[in-house]
Amino acid sequence: MFSSDSQESVTPRLRKDVTKIGEKLLYILTRECYVHRGEKLVKWDFFGPFFISLFLPLVVYFPGSQRDSNAENLAFSLFFTFIWCMAFLCSLNACLIGTYMDYMPFMSIVLYELLPICVASVIGKILPFSLKAVVVISAVCYSLMLSKRTLEGHLIKGKWILVYKPIMFMYSVIGGLVLFNT
Repeated sequence: MFSSDSQESVTPRLRKDVTKIGEKLLYILTRECYVHRGEKLVKWDFFGPFFISLFLPLVVYFPGSQRDSNAENLAFSLFFTFIWCMAFLCSLNACLIGTYMDYMPFMSIVLYELLPICVASVIGKILPFSLKAVVVISAVCYSLMLSKRTLEGHLIKGKWILVYKPIMFMYSVIGGLVLFNT
């Protein structure tokens, strides 16, 4: 019954998925995403946003030898949960208020566009606080610009500010957590 559905082995399929995720990650970090309004992000997937939402708390709360590991484990799990709950609420809000997009592509876009903040958190590990603040604030602004540019063609006219406020809140809070915890 299920044997003829797919004869593709696991390794080529994983390689293909990882390649697609890598292409999307590079797409987000280049100018092409802003110019093309994030067209490639509308075809959603689960693993790219999952890796981004897993990587960000790992970088921010990477266990150090002198810190309390139980507190860091709790902070990591709360940060990971916050990212997914906020992405869920942003997507639900957009679907209820007015978007021409389905729920999962919207959630995928919101999570994919956390990538500049992830990169800023890695760079912020080696910078002094003043430079880290500039890098993180720039990354949050870039993520906000990308999400506005990507989503503006998929929202009902006059409703964009209602859809965009939770996304601004999410990116700003995550930027603050990255800034003060790395």
